[in-house]
Amino acid sequence: MNAPRGLRVEASNADLTATSLRVNRIFALAFPALLGIMNLSTVAILAIGIYSAGKVEEKWGKDSSRVVIDEVAGMCLTLLFIPVRWQYVLTGLILFRFFDIVKPLYIRRMEKLKGGWGVMMDDTLAGLYSNLILQALMQQKLL
Repeated sequence: MNAPRGLRVEASNADLTATSLRVNRIFALAFPALLGIMNLSTVAILAIGIYSAGKVEEKWGKDSSRVVIDEVAGMCLTLLFIPVRWQYVLTGLILFRFFDIVKPLYIRRMEKLKGGWGVMMDDTLAGLYSNLILQALMQQKLL
C-alpha cells in the first residue's frame, strides 16, 4: 500500500517520543481541570486503539510503527490522576519511554496477544507501571 505523497509511514523511537511529548503537552495545557474527561478519554482511546490496531494489522503487519494510538493511550494512562506540573509530566514521559523501549516486567509478553490487544497492551502496561512509580514518587515527595 503506497502512502500519499509527503506522508511519513514509518516511525522511529525519536518520532514516538515526540508523539508522546505532544500528547503530554495537549493534556497538560488543555485539560488540567477536566479530570473526568481525561478518565473517559483514556478508556475511549484504549477501546478505539484495540479495535483499530486489530483492523490495520491485517494490512500493515503485527504492531506496525505506523500505529501510534498505543503510544497515546500509554501516555494518557501514565498521566491519569497525576496533577499537572511540569516535573510530573516530564518524569512521566521519561518513565513511559523507558518501559516502552526496554519492555521489562511482562511488558514484552503483552505483545504476543492476538490482534489489537497485543498492540495496545504492552503500552498500556508500560503506562500503568509509569503511573504507579510516578504516584509513589509524588507520595514520598521525591518530585
